[in-house]
Amino acid sequence: HGTEADVPVDIAFDAILTFYFLDMFPDERLRIMIRNLSAHTSTKSLWLAADFRYSGKAWQQLLLTIMYSFFHRFAKVEAVNLPDWNHALSSAGWNLRASKTYFNNFIESTVYVRGQATL
Repeated sequence: HGTEADVPVDIAFDAILTFYFLDMFPDERLRIMIRNLSAHTSTKSLWLAADFRYSGKAWQQLLLTIMYSFFHRFAKVEAVNLPDWNHALSSAGWNLRASKTYFNNFIESTVYVRGQATL
């Protein structure tokens, strides 16, 4: 048990999978976590992510407000609103190679690669 900070230095990942995980952290904590995990990857590594996204629809904002209020209070989720996880990955050197949205653009699944790697 532990966090990404507890991963031994000599461990390297070919792929990182985060499904409905990145949205649980505030922006600054998310950036740190992505940086820590990225240190354990190579230029050929993949990052597969699926999570919520806000595309400007009122019903999405209402649902996000309800979800974050509930999970922050009862599950102790750190975030109180949806972080920009796509931006956090891009800022850490990950390049978006594929993306698909679902549920009226409220859910997004992505494939990121390090550097200039190709799929």
